Amino acid sequence: MEDTIPDFVFAEKHRPRGTHYLFLLIYAIKKSLRIRFSYSKFQGNDLSERYVEPYALKEVRGRWYAVGRSVGQRDMKSYGLDRIINLEITDNKFTKDASVNLPEKFRDSFGIYSSDEYPVEDVILSFDAEDGHYLKSLPLHSSQEIIKDTDDEFIVRLHLKITHDFVMEILSRSWSLKVIQPASLRQRIYEIYRSALKRNDV
Repeated sequence: MEDTIPDFVFAEKHRPRGTHYLFLLIYAIKKSLRIRFSYSKFQGNDLSERYVEPYALKEVRGRWYAVGRSVGQRDMKSYGLDRIINLEITDNKFTKDASVNLPEKFRDSFGIYSSDEYPVEDVILSFDAEDGHYLKSLPLHSSQEIIKDTDDEFIVRLHLKITHDFVMEILSRSWSLKVIQPASLRQRIYEIYRSALKRNDV
């Protein structure tokens, strides 16, 4: 596709690995075909062999994930395409589970983590007005509700699972972020800042 893009369109060059698998995975999902691949987790270099029934693709901040379940298991998992090696589409068809509702599964999630281990919580965050302009044009989450918008302050309420991805996202706006609710998230952000100050002491 890049060969047909005009030279005045500047696409990102540092896209993650694995995007060349996208069209193969779309084909496998449409045809309900099981896939095999080697997979490497971020926590280690060991490869594990996976035999998966693919249900969907999900993009999160420039990274693509295949969502599916390992053959013989019930739990749906997400596999980063950048950590997939030697993807093979098999001839073995599977019947999709009609009870699986992925839009519902990801509705209250931020990023790729959708496990039930994270409860859905009400989060209230405050930012300065400048950040407010950005967050109105690109909301933090589909549940974002503006509860204050003045020349001095921008406050939103979110209803979501507080995942690691979400914490990283709000930390990117640290210069104006203030966590109002819940207290557990406020404490978590405080501990992150305190550790950062120790590491970067001058």
